[in-house]
Amino acid sequence: MVSTMSTPVEKQKKLLELLDDDDIRELITELGLYHPADIAEFLQFLLPHEKKLVFSVLDTKTAADVIVELDDATLDLILKDIQTKRLSEIVDDLESDDAADIIEELPDDRAQEVLDRISDEDAEEIQKLMGYDEESAGGIMQAELASVREDESVASAIEEVREMSTEVEDIHSVYVTDRMGRLVGVLPLRKMILSSPKVPVSTVMEKDPISVTVDIDQEEVARIVKKYDLVAVPVVDAAGKLVGRITIDDVVDILEEEATEDIIKLAGATDDEYAWSSSVLRSAGTRLPWLFASWIGGLFVSLIIGYFRNTLTEVVVLAAFMPVIAGMGGNVSAQSSTLVVRGIAIGSIDVKRLGSVLFRELRVGIILGVTYGILLGIVAHFLYLDIVRLWLVVGLGIFASMTIASGMGTLVPIILHKIGVDPAVASGPFISTTTDILSILMYFTLATVIILR
Repeated sequence: MVSTMSTPVEKQKKLLELLDDDDIRELITELGLYHPADIAEFLQFLLPHEKKLVFSVLDTKTAADVIVELDDATLDLILKDIQTKRLSEIVDDLESDDAADIIEELPDDRAQEVLDRISDEDAEEIQKLMGYDEESAGGIMQAELASVREDESVASAIEEVREMSTEVEDIHSVYVTDRMGRLVGVLPLRKMILSSPKVPVSTVMEKDPISVTVDIDQEEVARIVKKYDLVAVPVVDAAGKLVGRITIDDVVDILEEEATEDIIKLAGATDDEYAWSSSVLRSAGTRLPWLFASWIGGLFVSLIIGYFRNTLTEVVVLAAFMPVIAGMGGNVSAQSSTLVVRGIAIGSIDVKRLGSVLFRELRVGIILGVTYGILLGIVAHFLYLDIVRLWLVVGLGIFASMTIASGMGTLVPIILHKIGVDPAVASGPFISTTTDILSILMYFTLATVIILR
């Protein structure tokens, strides 16, 4: 039963009161009314000793459902405190992919203790999954699935699926294999139930099913599931043998994980900082290298301004427009780079077609530059009528800044991707710094040429 309280605060208020009153018996009863995801959410806001207490009173089935929903910081705390025997019982109740994820979080010696306490078959499955790259299809798949042979009758297949249902959750389709265990088809449950019991599975199955190999990247898995509107996708090895499946809930986790990772990298931070679980010194240390790039860029801008000090002395009002010119360029570069980095990540941008992508963004930058160049030029003209051709310098300055920014925001991520550097990590600081330098250099060059000569 799921609690029907309307807000998270209302849901958690009674639990907090029971914790404060140390009413464990009533706490256990109340927790039984909550969905495991709600319990996991409640845990992340508690003090460490409260987290341990609440998790310790959960029954094994609920604890297994909750542990896979925990944030990283809470999971680390629970795993350090929990007894090996109880952890083994929880792992034994998990699906193979979730069990592998939990085992991988443990020190080697403790992981082996847990594996020794569960069945040999389950331990073998978990260890096999742990052997794959954690960001590959093999690393996120689960071994539990429903499969039948193509030469079986539909009646036999239905009986097998009934027996499998105790071990396999969320059966949407039954995978069909040949005598060698190779995937040859898929049979949706509805179609299997409606088919004649006597006919072979091979005559009613859907041939050439969409599948992925164990070594394919998880982002590509997510793209395939999204493209073909799949609820689950089978996973095969190099020989085409069926080895597992990836369900839609795992794909949702992948999309969230990858999107979060890209956003964090664009900010020059780390996953630990996003979880608020790293130390202050560590957080500062991870940001220092990327901020150093901006610091160097700031020095270059200062040198450029110093080089054009005579121009600035003659036309002091030029300084009044520097923030808007640099700021608009920064905004455009951020927009372009974000779109390109995300496009590369989800496969909507073909890096081989660099010219067409760059040309498109340059046209966008030119249109934006012309628009804001005219607007800013008009403002400069009416504010400073006594300064000859200032409107032209300001207008061309912001036009150049926004055009350069759109080009840099497009070009840099693609080049970084081509040379094997993650564009999400390095694009932001590099692009903003380069855009500022080029924009200010162009602005003062235009001022020197147009106004003073």
